[in-house]
Amino acid sequence: MTAPTTPPAGRPRAILAILAVYVVVNLAILLLAAPGAPETLGADAASWIGPARALLEHGAFVELENPDLPMTFRAPLYPLFLAGLLWPGAGYLPLVLAQLALLFAGGLLVRRMVEPWLPGYGELALALVVFNPNALGTAHLVQSDTLYAFLMTAATAGLLGFARAPGLRPALATGAAFALACLARTTGQYLLFVFPAIFPIVGWTAGRGGDWLRHLGAGAAALVLAVALLLPWMAHNRAAGEGFVLSTAKLKSEFLWDNIAYLEKYHRGVSLPAAEQAGAARRAGFAAGQGAAWQGQSERQRYERLVEHGAEVFFSYPPAAFARAYAWAWAQFFGIPGVSNLVNVLGLSEQTPFAVFREGGHDTYLGAGLEALRRASPLASLLTLLGFAFVLALRALGLVGLGVMVARRAWPPLLIALGGIGYFALLHLFVANSRYRLPIEPLLILLALYGLDGLRRRGKLTPR
Repeated sequence: MTAPTTPPAGRPRAILAILAVYVVVNLAILLLAAPGAPETLGADAASWIGPARALLEHGAFVELENPDLPMTFRAPLYPLFLAGLLWPGAGYLPLVLAQLALLFAGGLLVRRMVEPWLPGYGELALALVVFNPNALGTAHLVQSDTLYAFLMTAATAGLLGFARAPGLRPALATGAAFALACLARTTGQYLLFVFPAIFPIVGWTAGRGGDWLRHLGAGAAALVLAVALLLPWMAHNRAAGEGFVLSTAKLKSEFLWDNIAYLEKYHRGVSLPAAEQAGAARRAGFAAGQGAAWQGQSERQRYERLVEHGAEVFFSYPPAAFARAYAWAWAQFFGIPGVSNLVNVLGLSEQTPFAVFREGGHDTYLGAGLEALRRASPLASLLTLLGFAFVLALRALGLVGLGVMVARRAWPPLLIALGGIGYFALLHLFVANSRYRLPIEPLLILLALYGLDGLRRRGKLTPR
């Protein structure tokens, strides 16, 4: 295995140059942004703004319009973050500036992640993170993804740090960052079930398999810390009648039925709105079939029953529907550059590709994207094409990087990269928005940099 090196102190001039360009680019975006863009263009902005305003008005996680009801739909960390930045008269500018600072801080973390394994590539990694159009556009909106991606990056950095120097400290740092990430968005929560095993496996791939018992203890300590940080929110949900959980029955139901709509779309060959209407009709029919008992159930119980029924519907589709839905989902997840948010913030397009996709008439998201591009302004088209060039170049280099990492026996970063990428690619099922890729963008960049270094060493590009 190629041994990692000690990360260098840094090249301040290069980092400052990247920071200067980053500041200029984002000042330009802020000056040119459409009025009210952070709130009106964030895909789920209202669902975060409500809990944040409730915190300011009522001092608790409750429903804004009904403070007697606990707020359980959204995880707590982003509403806290947002509430602290809703300054009177400032609009959402403090939030956007804070998210841009988080994005750059995440880039610095990725630099430290990359340097020990690929010396000299840290500044390039930083630039690829902060100028990634997917991340840049999202940071200008009221969305939890920037905070979530930063915390997941911190957890990944902790795990890679454990691979270099196994011990309790990096394990605990990983556990703390991961728990905070789950309090921003609950997407990663199922990794908790394999948490103790991750550290012995990473230690083994790093050539320290003989210390597996100590590594197992470090993993157990990381899990205990993570659970301790998650317990208050789980207790909040339990007190609200949702059970001792991170994700509520309503959230699970909406996620499941959203994915059923995609299966229906690809199985029946209908538009997404038509598939969603079919799902709504199924739910209404199911509720009617429950009779009077349905009316006597709480909202949580109803959603739990919809989850149970949804699972039956989900697995009733033939394998071909799953194959087609996953194929297009992965094409979107890995191949769509995520320029739409940036284009929308700048007011350069009337409709996003997803809006065109929902109109119907396009069997795939790619067709909808081409149609949206045809309707967009020349500058929006240019940004979109540059975005595709960016993401396709990274994916091509990433595929090369997989082979390079195997050849160099760089097992710890390879294991962590494939594990993280595989988890998020599978977990989102068929709702594969490009912003859901943000937590694993650093891992995709790491693969691409290995590919670039491999090509340079083979003389196919300018040698180092």
